Amino acid sequence: MFYKPIAWLAGKGVSGGWNTSRGKEFRPYGPVLRDQMAAFMYRLAASAL
Repeated sequence: MFYKPIAWLAGKGVSGGWNTSRGKEFRPYGPVLRDQMAAFMYRLAASAL
């Protein structure tokens, strides 16, 4: 369900997920804190330049 949006975020460098023993992991149902959202927005704006 969230594969395409997560793949897009990762491809743009907006979100890198978590490094785990199984490799990269994304947690689409986990909460997003304000500082995390600010980092996402900052990276997205930088990728548009």
